[in-house]
Amino acid sequence: MRCRDTTGLRKFLVVESDKEELSMDDKASVLRYLRDELDAKMKMVVYSGSESLHGWYKSSGNNLIDWEFMRLACKLGADKRMWLPEQLARSPNAIRSNNNKKQVCLYFDPL
Repeated sequence: MRCRDTTGLRKFLVVESDKEELSMDDKASVLRYLRDELDAKMKMVVYSGSESLHGWYKSSGNNLIDWEFMRLACKLGADKRMWLPEQLARSPNAIRSNNNKKQVCLYFDPL
């Protein structure tokens, strides 16, 4: 099962929101704001196949800086549970078990 003891050092911060009151454009705007205004290194955006976008950002390597980034993301509507290293995040090309839809990579920065 999932537990913190099975995770390694944080490489990415995943920002996700599935709040119904936010449109998909609103969710994308939050991800873009974090990238552009905070100069966060966005590496990937995955569409869940349902109602959310998962923005993958490179970790700074500093837990305090990463925490402040996630705290701001949560104020903008992100799910606070994504801070937990054992929390599952959407990954590209996986098939959702509840609706058989593919999770799609919408953006990828290999550098």
